[in-house]
Amino acid sequence: QDERLDRLSCEIFRAGTRAYDLCQSVNVAFQVAMEEAKQNRGKKHAFSAVSQKRDPVKGPLFQRQIHRRDLKPIRVLGMGQFGEVYLGLQAVKAGHGENGSNTIHRAVKLLKDGATPADREEFLRESELMLNFNHVNLVRLVGVAVQQRPWLCVLEYMEYGDLRAVVKAAHEKNITLTLLEQLKFAVQIATGMDYMAKHRFVHMDLAARNVLLSSKNLVKIADFGLSRKLPEERDVFVLTTSLKLPIKWMAIECMDEKIFSPASDCWALGVTMWEVAAYGMVPYPGVKNIEVQKRVREGLRLTAPEGCDPEFFELMCSCWERQPSQRPTFDQLRKSILGLAREARSRCPALRDVGRLVKGGGTGTAAATPSSSRSTTPKPSLRRLNTISDDPDFTEAGPKEHVVVGLPETMYDSAKTTRFVKVRWC
Repeated sequence: QDERLDRLSCEIFRAGTRAYDLCQSVNVAFQVAMEEAKQNRGKKHAFSAVSQKRDPVKGPLFQRQIHRRDLKPIRVLGMGQFGEVYLGLQAVKAGHGENGSNTIHRAVKLLKDGATPADREEFLRESELMLNFNHVNLVRLVGVAVQQRPWLCVLEYMEYGDLRAVVKAAHEKNITLTLLEQLKFAVQIATGMDYMAKHRFVHMDLAARNVLLSSKNLVKIADFGLSRKLPEERDVFVLTTSLKLPIKWMAIECMDEKIFSPASDCWALGVTMWEVAAYGMVPYPGVKNIEVQKRVREGLRLTAPEGCDPEFFELMCSCWERQPSQRPTFDQLRKSILGLAREARSRCPALRDVGRLVKGGGTGTAAATPSSSRSTTPKPSLRRLNTISDDPDFTEAGPKEHVVVGLPETMYDSAKTTRFVKVRWC
């Protein structure tokens, strides 16, 4: 039950010959969950400290501590890498909350009980990394509560959840996104990634599931668990450890040489734009994860989704050049998208609030103009589009006072479309 999009979905897992073993594992998991629920009955709520013991907070997070007594859970949004993710309310000064109230909705990540030292280290690392970001298209860290267990990481909340779920729900409800609406999402993602690249960070896990939608089509990039700072002496990050990586979003050099850079993030942005145009379809349908590296090295690329604008798809293809130096920068992509948007305005209806439309189960009557009636005016090349100046009316989005952002409900989609493979590199 996804209340954010008024959507009910059911995932069916292919278990094969391991069905019995998997069912036994599920039974054990339920038993553990029931035992935890019994232990938590005495707690006031999920955010309450389990003991009075306090640990010191060191480093940059010391200045970003918040009082857990000001946080109240509403409901579970889903499971993240480290544990449950809640929708919560944070108490603030009277008149400083949403609509003049004294509360603001937040997304709150909990570090699960029994977390390993590695999990705790990663939880803090991701939180500290987010302190470096201050951009309208990147999720903002509100603060942390890590002196007592459970550890809490408090983020802006986005009411419509991840972009992949939104476009999938739109397809299920027969809502057709216009080209202009697709470009609206794309330009904001490119803008956020440009900010990261200019501050020498690589995301390493950019995908529609990690882009979040709020009101007025505001999108923000989230989930920085794999993100890394580029070393001072190099413009690439070379991975030397074992990580779960999104193989179908990875550039060739990532798979072959474990090299990550803004150019590899550009590849992932091309796949992300493809996901939007394909209404949340899994990339390379029919290709198993284990086959992706070989097939992409041999020249396999994503094909144009049904109904996708040719110029928009051309832009995606430019992100999948074999040589990283041949791919566009995020700034070039942003300007190219703005150029496409200007041309699309003459043949697309006005922008709608997509999240609100999908949640309300709109009819999707404001569909894109069929290709047979598209303008025949010659379009400038991608290189020429890069010279077009910004369009404030198209790039500005979202509420100004309390921009709210949320988290994807889960890091994984389903067993039959597993996105991550564990890669061991020395």
